[in-house]
Amino acid sequence: MNTIIGNLLAKAITALAIMLGVLSNRLTNSIIAFLRPGHRKPVVLLGLLLMLSVLTPGALADTCMDDVSPLDGLVCTANDVRVSHYNVIDGPTSVIAGEPMTVTLQAELVAGASERYDIGFFVALDGGDALNGSCFREFLLPPLCPRNESPNCTYNPINGPFYNAEYEEDINDTCGDLEQGVTTYRNLTPITIIAQDSDGDGIADVGTCVSWDIQTSDGSVNKPSCTCIDDTLPGTKSKCRCEAVRIGNITVLGQIIVDKVTDPSEDPQSFNFNLTGGPSNVDVSFSLTDQNAPFESDGLESGIYNVTELLPEYWELTSATCDDGSDPNAIDLGSGEIVTCTFTNTKVFVPDPSLTIEKTYEWIVDADGSGDISAGDTIRYTYLVNNTGNVNLTNVTLEDHNQHSAVTIAVTLTDLAGDGVGLLAVGDSETGTLDYVVPSSALGLTIINVATADSDQTGPETDSVSIPVPSPSKTIEKILLSNDDEDRSGDVSAGDTLTYQITVTNNGTANLTNVNVSDDLTGNSTICALVIPGDTCVLTVTYVVQSTDLGTTIQNTGTGDSDQTEPVTDDENVPVPSPSKTIEKILLSNDDEDGSGDVSAGDTLTYQITVTNTGSANLTNVNVSDDLTGNSTICALVIPGDTCVLTVTYVVQSSDLGTTIQNTGTGDSDQTEPVTDDENVPVPSPSLEITKTYSLFVDADGSGDIGAGDTIEYTYTVENTGTANLTGLTVDDDLLSTVTLTDVAGDGVGFLAVGDNETGTLNYVVQLSDLGQTITNIATADSVQTGPETDTVTIVVPVPSLTIDKTYELLVDADDSGDVSEGDTIQYTINATNNGTANLTNVSITDTLLTLSCTPTQPAFLEPNESLVCTGTYMVQSSDLGGSIDNTATADSDQTGPVEDSVSIPVPTPSLTIDKTYTLLIDADESGNVSLGDTIQYTITATNNGTANLTNVAITDTLLLTLSCTPTQPAFLAPTETLVCTGTYVVTSEDDARAFVTNTATADSTQTGPVEDTVTVPVVQKNQRSIEISSLTADRDGDGDPTTLIGDFLITDESENKKENELSVCIPELFLTFEEKVGNKWVPLDGGTISCVYTPPVPLIFGPDNPEYPGNEVTFSYVCMVDNIDSWPDKVRITVHAVVGGRVKEEFIYTDSFDFGKLKKK
Repeated sequence: MNTIIGNLLAKAITALAIMLGVLSNRLTNSIIAFLRPGHRKPVVLLGLLLMLSVLTPGALADTCMDDVSPLDGLVCTANDVRVSHYNVIDGPTSVIAGEPMTVTLQAELVAGASERYDIGFFVALDGGDALNGSCFREFLLPPLCPRNESPNCTYNPINGPFYNAEYEEDINDTCGDLEQGVTTYRNLTPITIIAQDSDGDGIADVGTCVSWDIQTSDGSVNKPSCTCIDDTLPGTKSKCRCEAVRIGNITVLGQIIVDKVTDPSEDPQSFNFNLTGGPSNVDVSFSLTDQNAPFESDGLESGIYNVTELLPEYWELTSATCDDGSDPNAIDLGSGEIVTCTFTNTKVFVPDPSLTIEKTYEWIVDADGSGDISAGDTIRYTYLVNNTGNVNLTNVTLEDHNQHSAVTIAVTLTDLAGDGVGLLAVGDSETGTLDYVVPSSALGLTIINVATADSDQTGPETDSVSIPVPSPSKTIEKILLSNDDEDRSGDVSAGDTLTYQITVTNNGTANLTNVNVSDDLTGNSTICALVIPGDTCVLTVTYVVQSTDLGTTIQNTGTGDSDQTEPVTDDENVPVPSPSKTIEKILLSNDDEDGSGDVSAGDTLTYQITVTNTGSANLTNVNVSDDLTGNSTICALVIPGDTCVLTVTYVVQSSDLGTTIQNTGTGDSDQTEPVTDDENVPVPSPSLEITKTYSLFVDADGSGDIGAGDTIEYTYTVENTGTANLTGLTVDDDLLSTVTLTDVAGDGVGFLAVGDNETGTLNYVVQLSDLGQTITNIATADSVQTGPETDTVTIVVPVPSLTIDKTYELLVDADDSGDVSEGDTIQYTINATNNGTANLTNVSITDTLLTLSCTPTQPAFLEPNESLVCTGTYMVQSSDLGGSIDNTATADSDQTGPVEDSVSIPVPTPSLTIDKTYTLLIDADESGNVSLGDTIQYTITATNNGTANLTNVAITDTLLLTLSCTPTQPAFLAPTETLVCTGTYVVTSEDDARAFVTNTATADSTQTGPVEDTVTVPVVQKNQRSIEISSLTADRDGDGDPTTLIGDFLITDESENKKENELSVCIPELFLTFEEKVGNKWVPLDGGTISCVYTPPVPLIFGPDNPEYPGNEVTFSYVCMVDNIDSWPDKVRITVHAVVGGRVKEEFIYTDSFDFGKLKKK
């Protein structure tokens, strides 16, 4: 039985080893290994702890007890120094109680008003309660100094591992007060501690002791020490505070452990459990056996949990207890609590299912009656399945696997008990049978059948049967037993009697029945009813050789067969000798009476005819004859391999020349048919052949073909193609001259032996007149022995010709206008093509406008139909606009004159116009004219009136911020197309004051400059003010020039919408122009600046609220000075425009000499 004691013991020992710091790694590892899962033993924890304390004497006392004599006069308060809490720099957010955790902490150390300088503290790494003396390991805190440190504050290790901070004040200040309220933070190195929650608040804490030292009267300092009690320990030199300090917000979780105990113990049965409940609705499923370690849950929050067990069949729950006394179905798990529940189960019944199978066989059909198992026989297998266990078996199945045929067959069982097929009660049996017909493939093998019985409750059980099957086999042997040789020829011949013997042997392991031995030559046979292994069946037959057998082989086959085997055969072939002969006729010699070295008239030819006996029989009366001479000879007997020979002679006749002498020899005998052989002797005849060829001997222009100035070399070859030597050989050319031949054979010019040849050459220079023509000439060869022979050569002289074609495309449309415009790039392509039949050399292209890139590189070599292609680009200039771009390309070669092609590209002219109109869209006051508050709609039309496309055409207006355009701008306009924009404007009070609305629209494009159109719309004022010039006098200073103008004018305010007591603001202006008489026309006078002064000053506020000018009329006087006119003409016309509110109200014209006092109204 496994319990949680082992787990707890392992954790306790591990923690104690960490706390004491005295166990070696080897000891710690040994203990842990001793307690590893699956090998834990129940040990009393207290006893082991006592044992460890004995093994490490003084471990607790050395750490926590003080061994220094007490001092008098110390007055300090112990509770004023403490570690208030720990901040977690690095560590887990939660941990299971009792488990080790590694954390990096920051300690907040609080020192009050009456503490010593030297402070040290300890952390209980085992998680134990520091109040109970569990400070088993010290943790070093860096030394402290007062807040107002000085260079005299030093750090001195004394009897480490404690460090002290000395601050040299009054050596007699035994308490050595620190500055009020010192709080110090110290980052600790990572430590491993045992998780605990000693105050039950759910947050981890750790036992911590803080101590501080005192000073002796002579100023010596003693180390801090911890006695692990809450207050001053009487009789010691140090003060100490020990308590559990909270560690950040690390949650301490509980754990539920489930252990399994079975009866019988360590049963392998697996039990399924569910752990549910708690604040997080835990739902965990797990399985346990008595053979494996207990289940340990993950960390759990405090709450109510339940553990349920699912009982398997044949088991009952004996007990279910938890070590905290709670019911496993309602475990009240506290913070950091570990509860162990043990479930004990007892097996109430031990099922022992068992199944056996027994398989037998019998031989029930001997199909061939051979008395042993053979192909076609039937074997019957019988199966018996028994339930030998203590539980019923269901779904009982039986199948048989034949290893030979690799076939598995299900066996149908008989329901002997009558309780259903497949159900086998305890102690019952079921049977089945299968019949198996032995296949021929099983012969000589062992038939192995494995029967397998199975059920739901058991594993499969098998039984096998092995049946050896004998192998039938036989051999046959046929021999020629003897030859009676009636003719005593010593070999097989017609009439001889041959005796054959055929033996069939059973060489297998099976009996053979109805063994049949037969002979196909005689047709005889015999049958043996039974031949056991090793025995034979024999047949003997005879045969008389027939004349038809001569020269052949007597084929004779014996056959053996049986019921169990396939037929076997054996041949005995007897060769019979055959007569045969051959004949050979040869030209034995030529006497060559004329010493010509070949056959010629008068020569004597000797022939030899040989007949050879090539057969296996003797030949008699062998006759050899020659049909050319009529001679013959007879040999009485020629045995195989011997010959019979005839020799004859023949004199060549003149009629044989140039023909073949046909000659046939014939051989015959009593035993064979005649045979012949020919020896044909050709008689030579004269024949002559001439061959004429040419080559380009000098390619003057390097064109690679024939052109004017090239030299053609003709070569003449004369060959003796007959069988007789030739003499008096000559060659002539009808275009050139007689050819001088070379004596190649060295046997004399004009003599040509059989098969020899002689050669010669002549040259011809191509004329200009030959170009495009055909040069034809004939060569003639002749000899004494032959007639003339000719050969003709025809040379077609090619015609050189060159064409040029120049095209262009718009390569870069810089402004995307779709036509040729300034900045666009035009790419020209120039093709020079060889359209003649002659090769052209040094073909090149030039262009007056372009820099060319060519393929192939020029100057080029062009074969007929090949081209030189050059490209070049040109960027359109502003000077091209409205004109055309003209340029000419020229192609030339060595063989042709230059050819040209020109391209003219018209360049359109960009032009843009603008027209702006307006309509009164909304007449707000229905006055019928434009006035304050009315809406004006402007229509602006930009028209492409040029011949070029325009891109990015856009309209802007100084007054209209929003325009609606068709098409959308920026627009693309083809010639005559327009961009129409509309916008609206509401007349403002400023417009009313000016009495008009003026704005300018601008149209622009990528191809043109901007164009403008201005529209001024008169505004009928609602704030009506009128102005009337009452007087104007020129030349007030009397200098004869109109340099000073004086006068007055009246302004009246008759505004319709003027409110009561509303003041009118008046800003009058005078504009003067000067003209002189030139001929009959008044023209502007150059120069002059005018400045005017008004009385009263302007602007003027008048109306009911102005006591000085309370009415609606004001009269202004003015003085205007004219400067910067160098000389005045005799007569000058002065036009005065009086303006108020932005409108011309009055206009006066003064036309007279300068002494005329007052101007007249126009």
